Amino acid sequence: MPARCSVLAVLSGLALARGAVPSSASLAVDFESHLATQDLTWEWTNTSSQRPSLWWDSGFVGNGLLGAYLFEPDPHDHWRIELSRMDVYDDRYSGKNHTGNFVYDTPRLPIGYLRVGLGSGMASASMRISLFRGELTANVSLRSGCSASLTLLANAAFDQHDVMAMSTVWDTAACGPANPLAVQLVAEVAESTWAPRNPDYVPNPPAQVSRVAPPSPAPEQAALVVSVQPHLRGTAHCTALLTVPSAGREDAFVAISPVVSSPREAQFQASTAAARASGAGMAAIRAANAAWWAAFWPRGAFVTTDATWVSSFWAAQWYKFASASRQGRGVMMDLQGPWFVPGTPWPDVHLDMNVQMQHYAPLSANRLDLFQPFLDTFAAAQRAGRLSLNAPAAWHSSAFAVAAAPTAASGLQLIETCYWDHGPNCTTSPPSITGNLLWVAHLAERHFAVSLNRTSAESVLFPLLSAALNFYRFFQLPGPTQPDGRTHLPTTFSPEFPYRGPDTNYDLQLYRWGLLRILQLADAGVGRPSPEERSQWEARLADLAPYPVGPDGLMIAEGVPLNVSHRHFSHLMAVWPLRTMNFSDADGDFALATRSVDHWAGMKGALTGFCRPAMSQMSAQFGRRAAAITNITFLLSDWIKPNTFYSEGANGPCTETPYAAAYALQAAMLSSWNGTQRVFAGVDDGLLPGAAFYGLRGEGAFLVSARRVSNKTRFVAVLSEAGSGLVVEADMPEPWAAQSNATTPVTLERLHPVGPAMLPRYRVHGLPAWSSVVLFPSDDPVSAGDVAIGPAPGCPADFNFWGMKPGGDVPVTLAACGNGSQPGPDQQFRMVPLPAPDGDSSADGTFELRFLGGSPAQEPLCLGTLACGTTDGTGAVLVSCAAAAAARAAPGCKGSPCAAANTAWAWSPSPFANRLRLPYASRQQGQDMCLDVPGAIGPAVDLYSCDNHVGQYLNQEWTFNSSTGAVVSQITRPGWQGTCLTAHG
Repeated sequence: MPARCSVLAVLSGLALARGAVPSSASLAVDFESHLATQDLTWEWTNTSSQRPSLWWDSGFVGNGLLGAYLFEPDPHDHWRIELSRMDVYDDRYSGKNHTGNFVYDTPRLPIGYLRVGLGSGMASASMRISLFRGELTANVSLRSGCSASLTLLANAAFDQHDVMAMSTVWDTAACGPANPLAVQLVAEVAESTWAPRNPDYVPNPPAQVSRVAPPSPAPEQAALVVSVQPHLRGTAHCTALLTVPSAGREDAFVAISPVVSSPREAQFQASTAAARASGAGMAAIRAANAAWWAAFWPRGAFVTTDATWVSSFWAAQWYKFASASRQGRGVMMDLQGPWFVPGTPWPDVHLDMNVQMQHYAPLSANRLDLFQPFLDTFAAAQRAGRLSLNAPAAWHSSAFAVAAAPTAASGLQLIETCYWDHGPNCTTSPPSITGNLLWVAHLAERHFAVSLNRTSAESVLFPLLSAALNFYRFFQLPGPTQPDGRTHLPTTFSPEFPYRGPDTNYDLQLYRWGLLRILQLADAGVGRPSPEERSQWEARLADLAPYPVGPDGLMIAEGVPLNVSHRHFSHLMAVWPLRTMNFSDADGDFALATRSVDHWAGMKGALTGFCRPAMSQMSAQFGRRAAAITNITFLLSDWIKPNTFYSEGANGPCTETPYAAAYALQAAMLSSWNGTQRVFAGVDDGLLPGAAFYGLRGEGAFLVSARRVSNKTRFVAVLSEAGSGLVVEADMPEPWAAQSNATTPVTLERLHPVGPAMLPRYRVHGLPAWSSVVLFPSDDPVSAGDVAIGPAPGCPADFNFWGMKPGGDVPVTLAACGNGSQPGPDQQFRMVPLPAPDGDSSADGTFELRFLGGSPAQEPLCLGTLACGTTDGTGAVLVSCAAAAAARAAPGCKGSPCAAANTAWAWSPSPFANRLRLPYASRQQGQDMCLDVPGAIGPAVDLYSCDNHVGQYLNQEWTFNSSTGAVVSQITRPGWQGTCLTAHG
């Protein structure tokens, strides 16, 4: 290792700055006005090709347990508000009805929905999520001339009234006295969404919906409808809808009971909660909810950039996360959160990636309260002995604690059940997936690393980590029994990889990290292991086999190379998130890590959106700033849905992926690991201009703030909560100086740069707990204005980017050439080069797609190379030819200015000009089609399903034949036809 160069800040050239230089950063955000520009908004009409017709188009609310989302399903004659409660799971007993599979036995259950009638029919509508107030407002104009407005919220002040509340107001002169948006409670079948796959499944009894007398203190005019859902076990849950009409207004209160001992008790709990809320009144509940949200926003970190659509996405994730996870609830998010999607293939908790990836984000965002349900859930399962039930019974008699996480899916009890062919007594043990609990422990360890909360470490982290490690002692292959004298692991599975083998890297990397970390914790006085236990950990760490490595880098397991595309990064855990590989020089671990990641990322067939946040973080560690950002923006532009959710398949919400993207963005700003605060390590200024952040939480209980100016870090401010050692790395001009509010001297020590980026690196000495320091270039002191972090100016055209905006009415579809498979006449287009106007380099290589037949009323489409804020100017858009000249102006904003020229053709905005989504004619299939011209403009064009792009569904590259107008697959398969771009008027 290179020698370290050290210089104390009190020496020449590094004297501490004095005078007017501030000693701490400040937050300068008017959250009400700022968040108004970040709100998700929707606009549509009864003729729009784009409407919020699916769950991923919806507006949503939640309070950490209850949730709802509003959309307009086909045939667009009503709105549907899907209701959810996160802890309502089936509780059927094991016995004759036990099928040996969790998703049949104890899955998450649908609750039901509110059907909101649209009277005479919708003419136009709009919708908005107010992030600042935590509520959803939908406005509608009916064909009769009546207008009405609906406001929906899930009360964040749940300790007062744990309900969802809705208020509808209308103009009685235009609409009459009756509510034009009449509300009806509709029950859904309370069964596993996979139940039809098993002929032995016994359903729960049907729900009973009835009108009953409202209890006190409901107003006299109130009406109450309850839906009581019995369970096979004799237990039940209940949904209550209580409405309170008045002139031109109707308030509604929805309460959902947990699963309780009897139908009668369930009805009592739901009815009482709804009645009490109605007695308090809508105004009081709305005010309490708004007050909670107004206080919420300043309490955490703040991230901003001139890439407004990225900043808006980040803000939406914290509205979403706070709607799904709240301290005091004791309920951890599953894959749905409080927004159950009927027909979901995963009505459960998944522990082979999803739960873990959900929960990294609040740690660095300084939202530790939102992380608490994760800790509470696993701590309760560990204390109750439920995690031990996942291990084979023969191992329970050991003097050492032993516990395991389920192999994959489970209910909220976190108890392993089975897969399709195993019977009712399955456990987590080889050859299944055995490393999941260690990954869970990594999140608990990260919580300790950024908070230094010893109470949590003693009560949750240490017991969980030691039990997970001792689980391995029962099946590891000790060194004395092995030819090489090293401790090996038997055959296990790496999550989602089709082939298994011994010494799986997923297990080895987690096992090595766990052994190393628990010894470090013990050295720091956390936990009190017995001498025998500690000795065993040390011996196992010393003898543990090395990671299996092949020509392409880290293998899946010994003898099992990564030879097929693999969407999971399970064999790369040591690269990220464990970060146990040494990147201090270009050889050794760094070369192995980059070779491994490049090989994995290069096999694109099965890569889906959820791997992009991991790719981003790995890229940042390698010093690949552009890749760190483009992995995030590619996910946002190609995979994230209009309401910022993510799905695998039509009904497969995976809530972890957007949260992981928010975490990757935070990590690009502040990457904190191995004792160093790496500031803007993953920020590419061309792709993420104007980046700044306030109060991101790093290792050592530091709250860090910083700003980029002119492609350099302007300053770094750090608040120390614990007085631990501080090392900062940033591309800030040297030498650095510091200003602190500490009462004792604070000095800087320049360290030798390490890692691929070789950036300036300094140690701060003498910063006590609850003191702060500002670091800045010594020849360019900062002012109070410099360190005041407010919203970046951004791109006003991209304000309120997320949601749905109006499109045109001319759908463009894909049809096989000449076979007429799509409705309407095939209208083949020919790609014809157009000359570029003199001096207009942005139009070079523009093509016109001219149709060869069809209605003469339709004008041609132009394929143009418009910059629109992209760094290389190679973005491709489709515009009407009449609008091409205006579009060639290539404004700096991403998406909206260019997309405005395309609305006549129903192309919806997307963050980059070469990612314009097209509403597909078969919208009921939940598919959009995309046109993508990668790299330099030329004949190569990708046509693919937006949902399945780079997925495992064999999306292929296609080539335009400019002579015939055909779009031909470059990967030929028997029976495949060329495909034509066609328009149907």
